Amino acid sequence: EQIHPRSIKRARVLLAGILIVEILFIAFAFPIRISALRGDLASIEVTGHRGGDESFPENTEARLQDSIRAMIECAEIDVQETVDGIVVLMHDLNLRRTTGINDYVYNLTYAEILQGQLANYSGSQWEIESVPTLASVLELCDGKIRLNIEIKSNKHYDDTLVEKVVNLINAYSSADQCTITSTNYHYLEQVKELNPNIRTGYIMKVAYGDLTDMDAIDFISIKYSCVTDRLVEAAHADGKEVHVWTVNSRSAI
Repeated sequence: EQIHPRSIKRARVLLAGILIVEILFIAFAFPIRISALRGDLASIEVTGHRGGDESFPENTEARLQDSIRAMIECAEIDVQETVDGIVVLMHDLNLRRTTGINDYVYNLTYAEILQGQLANYSGSQWEIESVPTLASVLELCDGKIRLNIEIKSNKHYDDTLVEKVVNLINAYSSADQCTITSTNYHYLEQVKELNPNIRTGYIMKVAYGDLTDMDAIDFISIKYSCVTDRLVEAAHADGKEVHVWTVNSRSAI
């Protein structure tokens, strides 16, 4: 079957028109999308997990100093209380993983933690990175980086831990530079009673409960894989932000 020359010409004109439209679309629409993406990225803030980059031991002054040098906006740290009432940075309840001391923070004095740590890591690079106190960290970070202070929930701690953390923040005039988070909602209620100006976040591993009943928090902090449109809309409708953790890969972002 033969095709008339006019039909071939029309087809060529049509294809040329489609090609021109596609070129114009790429030329104009793609830069707009890139520009919008850059705008979104510019509004994203990074929080250094357990102080920052893994090149340094977690929850240490060295790690926080590295985050300050890298101009990271915020660092998340974990705090607990020693038996003699000192608020220190430590994630695990047991000290073994990070210090070599097979005992719990709440069983030891701060001096015992420092002595045990040096004994276990004598001659290694870790001995220079002692477990820091929250007081020393607040002094180090003052005006240089914001802090997300997670108060670890433990049945061995009474209500004095929350009060001590808030008092330290007040003493260093850091209420505008610090937020307090916890998996224990009662702790956050205490924070707001002691200083309503300190921002608080409730750490959730799964999405549950009615956010409208949580007057003591400014945001929820939730595992990124649990975030849904519905959750974000509900939180925003109640005037709360949604923070996610721990986002360490491109796919998670």
